[in-house]
Amino acid sequence: MFVIVPTFSTSTDLGPLWEDFRQFIGVLTSSEMLQHLLPLKILFVFSGVGFIVIIIYLLLHTEYLEWSRYGDIKDFLTAGRKLLGITNQKNIQAWNKIKKGLEKEYEAQWKVSVIEGFSFLEKILENAGYPGETLGERISKISPEDVSNTDKLMKDQEVYYDIIKDPNYRFTKEMAQEIIMDLEQSLKDLEML
Repeated sequence: MFVIVPTFSTSTDLGPLWEDFRQFIGVLTSSEMLQHLLPLKILFVFSGVGFIVIIIYLLLHTEYLEWSRYGDIKDFLTAGRKLLGITNQKNIQAWNKIKKGLEKEYEAQWKVSVIEGFSFLEKILENAGYPGETLGERISKISPEDVSNTDKLMKDQEVYYDIIKDPNYRFTKEMAQEIIMDLEQSLKDLEML
């Protein structure tokens, strides 16, 4: 039986290998090669800048930063201003839409604004964990330390129920503005606006 055994050089002389490496580097750095590689260099620079811009854009417009360490710090610093994933910006936009209804000059829209305002408050209170099955029960559970105008909210809530029960309920713009101002004050006290 015949076995082939590879032979390894026992020489520790790296001179020829080093010389080949120097020649290779010399070819890469020659002016002729640099001229041929210039379009590739430009392409790589622009694509590198493009990738950096894309990464920064994605970091700013996705939830990755919130998901990673930044989210914990942000939650800690804004704990009172964030409730179950509802951000203040969304609350402000929704509230401004409700208030915009008061700019109309007909009673039905004022009633709709008041109904939407109380529905908004009810959703906030429910998400905050205030106990109760009705809006009135939830409002009664709010402590005066949390909301300064709970007594006004209870009176305004009676008007709200009157609007819902009686479609012919007489309602003025001033009444609507006062109720919306009371609701806004309570939402600010709850730090939702």
